[in-house]
Amino acid sequence: MADSRRPQSARPKVGFIGAGKVGTAMALALSRAGYPVVAVASRSLSSAQRLEAQVDGCRTFAGVDSVAQVSDLVFVTVPDDAIAAVAAEVAWRPGQMVVHCSGSLAAGVLEPARRIGAAVGGLHPLQTFADSERAADALDGSTFGLEAEDAGLSAVLGDMVEALGGTAVLLRAEDKPLYHAAAV
Repeated sequence: MADSRRPQSARPKVGFIGAGKVGTAMALALSRAGYPVVAVASRSLSSAQRLEAQVDGCRTFAGVDSVAQVSDLVFVTVPDDAIAAVAAEVAWRPGQMVVHCSGSLAAGVLEPARRIGAAVGGLHPLQTFADSERAADALDGSTFGLEAEDAGLSAVLGDMVEALGGTAVLLRAEDKPLYHAAAV
């Protein structure tokens, strides 16, 4: 599953806020594809520590700001109804990339990060997540809904999808309701 388009050294350092099934599966798959997954924070410390134990180089942090400080790209993989609150509480940096994995919410839910100067987007793997390990394996060949207005972020996410062996479907914010309904 190596990505031939982007050398590993040029890949962004990736962090996760939320270590549930989706966050864990995405972190495992990205790590296996050669992305440096460097940080995780989660409401459940034990979930974060489980992810840390499975991914070389990943560290558990008690606070979400610490994940943002050490990561170039942060996946916010918390439940949909918590994404906006997390986006509002983190000390984002200009130029940072912030992405959620919701199939129903547009990237606008990350507006607090965008106001600081971060590039925001969505990357939704179109599959079930009953078990993180199996889901991580199943990402190879999956379709991903990709929403990003920033061309640089869109390219990074497109490279990630390719490294995972997936296919990206480019979405606009107004496409999300129809995309989500079709996915259900």
